[in-house]
Amino acid sequence: MPGQEEWNADVVAGYGAGVQLRIPEMAALTALYLLTQPDRLNNMRQRAQVVGRPRAALDVTEYILANLPAR
Repeated sequence: MPGQEEWNADVVAGYGAGVQLRIPEMAALTALYLLTQPDRLNNMRQRAQVVGRPRAALDVTEYILANLPAR
């Protein structure tokens, strides 16, 4: 689904469970910075546990399979 990953990134960043970068070259610098911020990382970890859906892909697949028309 086009745009889905951008929407997911918006949700994660908006909830404070991660950061969203538009410039890939900033990833290493951002990671290094976050490693110096243990309180922020802990907060992000806690928020990720609340907003995260580790079974999302499986849930979508199960929904699709359960709603396929009978042959």
